[in-house]
Amino acid sequence: MDFKEIFLGAVGLCAVVMIATGAGVKELGLDKLGGGLGLSGGGGSGAYNLSYNMRQRSVDQLLNWDLSHAKLQPPGIATANGYALISEVAKSHPGATEQIPTSIVEVAAEDCTARPPQPTEMIVNVYGAGGYFPSGIGVVSDTHLEGRAAKWIEKFYKDMQETPRLLGYERHQTMDVIDVYLTETAAPLYLILQSRGGDTLFNLQVAEGVEIAQVAVVSARPVGVANLPDGTALDYIGSGCGYAMWRMPKAQWDFVQNTRNGIGDEALLDEHYQNAGVYSDWFAGVFGIGAEQGQVGYGKQSYMLAGPLPAPEALMDYTPVGVVHLMGGGTILSGSFDERKAQYRTLVEDVLAEATGTGLETFLTNAPMLRADAAVNGGDQ
Repeated sequence: MDFKEIFLGAVGLCAVVMIATGAGVKELGLDKLGGGLGLSGGGGSGAYNLSYNMRQRSVDQLLNWDLSHAKLQPPGIATANGYALISEVAKSHPGATEQIPTSIVEVAAEDCTARPPQPTEMIVNVYGAGGYFPSGIGVVSDTHLEGRAAKWIEKFYKDMQETPRLLGYERHQTMDVIDVYLTETAAPLYLILQSRGGDTLFNLQVAEGVEIAQVAVVSARPVGVANLPDGTALDYIGSGCGYAMWRMPKAQWDFVQNTRNGIGDEALLDEHYQNAGVYSDWFAGVFGIGAEQGQVGYGKQSYMLAGPLPAPEALMDYTPVGVVHLMGGGTILSGSFDERKAQYRTLVEDVLAEATGTGLETFLTNAPMLRADAAVNGGDQ
């Protein structure tokens, strides 16, 4: 019996603890989960298209439904055993209002290690790939800017009738805010934040009596941590550390079930297990636990809870984004959307000016009016 069969058999025997919230599928937005969702392992290859109408699943089944791209829409809050309602945790939250940070502290990912958890610390393992609410931060890589400039120049010479517009800053380039509610007071917390997908900003909501001993962030993309308590140690493990963040397949995934029934792609599933195992081994070598051990989070959500539900009289006040510790990996844009858009345009113009060897306006004024069969600046056609 190979590892895959052992793993699937063990999962099938495990009992899943449910949280009785009384929340319905439609109320939590989970009725929108179905139809054409993509499942990928996070490493690039091996993407599987699913088409299952989630309206056919019961709430209990949804609690078990754990795809790497599974989505939990507001007002749902992810928990270790499924989901609850944000109203059971927080008195208020800003919703879709864009939050502008008070300041940004850039943090370099200096190496590929973090201080290991101590026996006296409780590990809190959080996972997310994206959120629904925007921040006032965007990060633009040099590679992205160079690509935009190259496309602009290509279009300029291809169609000389009019100057192509500069490709603008888009909302999907904004970091997503994911609120992480921490309520566990039994021991100092060793908080691991795994971010896979888009650029993510984890906004910590720390309940009274919670002590955070260490925060370690694993992400191949720009990621930030907001509202970090003063004096808390912070380690970033970035994209140059040789890992690919794959999720371990779950027995309830349609792709796994179909493959076990002989109608899926066995080779792709085997590849998924192997890649997830490689990531889990790497993760265990750094932190001493499996990548998904005690994990809280969905592929996309706005809120997650690490710890017990607070008592009704102890609901938490929401803390907006303030100081952000950001592992950027590029040029940081901040402010309102219009301000970030203006900053982005300036960056593209600067790259274009450098690429053309002159100021952009000078280039546009002096560029030759080419026919389709003419040479470019006397060069090859």
